[in-house]
Amino acid sequence: MPLVLVEINNIRVLALLDTGASYNFISAKFVSKLNKIGTVKYTPCSSVVMLPDSSMVRVRKQVKVFVRIASLSWPISFYEFSSLNFDVILGIPSLNKMKVILNFESKNISFEFNRDIKIPFSSSPNLRKGILSSICEVKYNLNQVQNQQIASLITQYSDVLTKEVGIVRNFEYEIKVSSSKPIYKTPFYLNPVKQKELDDHLQHLLEKGIIRRSTSPYASPVFFVPKKDSGKRLVVDYRAINKIIEYDPFPPANQQAIFAYLQGAKIFTLFDMNAAFHQIQLAEDSKKYTAFVTPTSHYEYNYLPFGLKISPTGLNRLIAREFADIRFKFLINYFDDFIVFSKSPSEHITHLQIVLERFRMCGITLNPEKARFAMSKLRILGHVVSSGCVQLDPQRIEAVQNLPIPKSVKQVQQFIGIVSFCSKFIDKFSEILAPLNELKRKDSKFKITDKHILAIDNLKKAICEAPVLRLPDFSIPFIVRTDASNIGISGVLLQKQEDGIHPIAFVSKKLSDTEKKYSTYEKESLAVMFALDKFKDYVTDSLFTLQVDCDAIRWLVNHPSQLSKFGRWILKLSKFNFTIEHIPGSQNNVADGLSRLFDDCQEPSPSADTQHSITFLNSILELPESFVSINKHQQSDEFCELIRNRLQSGQDVNNFAIENGLLIRYVGRNRLKRVVIPEKLYNLIIYYFHDSKFGNHNSVTKTYRSIAKRFWWNAMYKQIRNYVSSCHLCQTCKPLNTQVNVHLASSSPTVTWDKIYVDYVGPIITSEQGYRFMLVCVDSFSKWLKVYPTRKATAKVTCKYLTELFSTYGPPKTLVSDNAKCFTSNLLFQFCMQWGVRQAFSSPYHPASNMSERCNRNLKYNLTLLIKQYALEHKSWDQVLPFFILNYNSTHHEAIGTSPANIFLNRDIATPLDNIWNLESFLARADPPNLQEIHNHLKVAHEKAKKYYNRGKLPVTKFKINQKVLVKHFPTSVPRVSDQKFTAIWSGPKIIRGFTSPVSVVLEDIETNEITRSHIQFLRPYKERNS
Repeated sequence: MPLVLVEINNIRVLALLDTGASYNFISAKFVSKLNKIGTVKYTPCSSVVMLPDSSMVRVRKQVKVFVRIASLSWPISFYEFSSLNFDVILGIPSLNKMKVILNFESKNISFEFNRDIKIPFSSSPNLRKGILSSICEVKYNLNQVQNQQIASLITQYSDVLTKEVGIVRNFEYEIKVSSSKPIYKTPFYLNPVKQKELDDHLQHLLEKGIIRRSTSPYASPVFFVPKKDSGKRLVVDYRAINKIIEYDPFPPANQQAIFAYLQGAKIFTLFDMNAAFHQIQLAEDSKKYTAFVTPTSHYEYNYLPFGLKISPTGLNRLIAREFADIRFKFLINYFDDFIVFSKSPSEHITHLQIVLERFRMCGITLNPEKARFAMSKLRILGHVVSSGCVQLDPQRIEAVQNLPIPKSVKQVQQFIGIVSFCSKFIDKFSEILAPLNELKRKDSKFKITDKHILAIDNLKKAICEAPVLRLPDFSIPFIVRTDASNIGISGVLLQKQEDGIHPIAFVSKKLSDTEKKYSTYEKESLAVMFALDKFKDYVTDSLFTLQVDCDAIRWLVNHPSQLSKFGRWILKLSKFNFTIEHIPGSQNNVADGLSRLFDDCQEPSPSADTQHSITFLNSILELPESFVSINKHQQSDEFCELIRNRLQSGQDVNNFAIENGLLIRYVGRNRLKRVVIPEKLYNLIIYYFHDSKFGNHNSVTKTYRSIAKRFWWNAMYKQIRNYVSSCHLCQTCKPLNTQVNVHLASSSPTVTWDKIYVDYVGPIITSEQGYRFMLVCVDSFSKWLKVYPTRKATAKVTCKYLTELFSTYGPPKTLVSDNAKCFTSNLLFQFCMQWGVRQAFSSPYHPASNMSERCNRNLKYNLTLLIKQYALEHKSWDQVLPFFILNYNSTHHEAIGTSPANIFLNRDIATPLDNIWNLESFLARADPPNLQEIHNHLKVAHEKAKKYYNRGKLPVTKFKINQKVLVKHFPTSVPRVSDQKFTAIWSGPKIIRGFTSPVSVVLEDIETNEITRSHIQFLRPYKERNS
């Protein structure tokens, strides 16, 4: 299917032209981008859409935007959709409206009304798997009758397939505890705004009957966190109560048995319960154990809550009781996921009806957006079930298979570290590895050849097959190892079986630009959350060991309420049963190597770990490394240990000594003592003395002096200078010490009515005729002026008066305006296209480049003079406006050496006195205006202005295409959410994509791809921190 580059509200985006879609779709994520630069208007709707995988989704929002392809534009209506694989999908309605012609042979599109326009398109090989399906599974090949039967079932059981949370009939779950001593925890305190949001959310739960007010002696702390769909999720910290809740001996789901039952199945439907635990009622005596407390009140659950360790078991008991007669025959479940499986389509439809009827009888409801009907392929528990066969899921080994060919000695060492972990299970391991070991030799030149590639491929294959990679044994505890680098995160699932530790699955992920700015412990925490999410099918409801090589993680697990983001992550772990261990980095080769899978092959510098995201108010708590003594940090550092060993062996090491167990260095003439800092603490120290509230983003010199009077490490000034000079906040919030002065870059005009400048003056006091604005139009060559009083300053009004202007004098070649919405709107763009006029815009916040601005100034003070002269009311300005225009056009203009009328009309304008005294003959010129003479006058005037403007200024040549820059903020461009005195001075970074003049540039926003313009006077170079 073709992908075409389109533009919506100045944002360029790839749109999918889908000839099989009956609607147009736009992603909610892309709409949020549009809302950042202008409000998008929504229209409520209630339409049900069937997706390619046969699931039914109700759409409740419709948006209408202008879509521009090349120079053409159309208003298009879209359904907003939360889970699209593309930001924009143009379906049949829009393709018909645009009269699009698809030419697959030449890979371009044209239009029925203009076949000369040819827009190239690209195609994606991964589109055939279903564009809107979140699991991308191919629908089984059903005939028309069978499709209708499934659609009929969806309609028939709409009370089951609903977003409403059901209530299970005739079933209550009982919680038992091992201690009668109540557990009461103090609440997490919130600021007043968040407390009100929490109270409103709890009031909603009260009204729905999910919770009730409590007098229980038990209480667990609570807060809530935002969900991906912009909603709120209540989070109760049940870790304390979980310690005394007795385990329910009911057996968990048998993962190994599931595959045996799925053997031979060819067609599958997947269901997911709505808030599964909240559909199960609690026994009256058990509700007190679920109590939670806020700073203002005390509540308890009426239904089984999330976060209790026995909640999954309660769900298993319910399912075993209600579905005993059909479970494992054609229905299996893994927690709240249900799979209906059959050998033929006709049999499957019968099974679906039985299962949906059973759900209705039980009172259970299913999420319609997650339902997947009649699939031919199913992914479950690390396996793929298809065509009656159960196979290993390729995603388990994808991270290893995607390991790139090493491009440096460092990457060869990382790859060897990964494969060496499994060396004892790989036959002839040393023989296979020998070519790669040759690359590590210092006396050999690094060059990858075919024999090295063959060795790498053989080792990858060996790791991803038995006997190395094993099937999980759910009777044995799992081990999860995670790691994070500056570029990626990873995890490996392991089990200690009879012959040693074997890998079960591998995962890795490249960090986003935002995630790369996380601190070290946040990246390590993110790696834990990512790995457990990927391995949840294996470790949920099972005891496992979490092994990490970041010593700070263990401390942080016990302090969730003190760390906002990490605290929310830790509380998500409450559903898992695990112990945490620290593992030295030298023993974590697999996870460490996979986390660097996405390295661009450049050796990372020691200063690469940026620290932008650490919270201001918790400077010490957000630096968990500071809770480990500096002596221990030194002991784990190679350089410090080398010096320490030499000193302890009696060797004399200049300027170094050990004092109270610490390695110190003497500096300066006075031999002042400074603590030697190990390499892994460089960024922590610089962050503390620069970014935190104790550093307050001081300059390079101040930051260096604060550090140098306490600590020492090699080349510290250079590293501190690079860190501080590339600080994003310093660059955006501090002013430039030198002003950017640029030469005048405009040129003098050459022809009458070739280029006109337009602008609005106002709003001003409403005149007696109801006018509040003036549309000013001036010819750049003759200076001929035309002013229209208007009631509004909109694109529609602008088009109305420009139509009058163009029909009288003809259309100019170029129309120049500022960047107001009335001039940048799509309506005016279409209007100019109809008249064959090219639009041009002055640089934002640089009015000097718009000639009409000078006319605006003259207009304002001349109207003031006329009103004062005749003692008129201010609202009478529209009565004297015609006389100002007459005077302006008929009097001498210094720049052209004559009056505007003499050039534009080839004659002077007569005044009333000229007519009364018959002075027309004195006004007549002997010769018509000489074009060369006018050019000379304009040139002299331009050179004079240029000389005056350029006085004391130098030409700016430091900006170039593709350079990253910051753009100056102006008061009108800053949202009024806080005092503008405390907003950043500069925004960005943005990339220079081109020059429209020597002093005007086209910029592209790195995050939103929004295209803007700016004068280089408002730019400053942006320095990136190495990553």
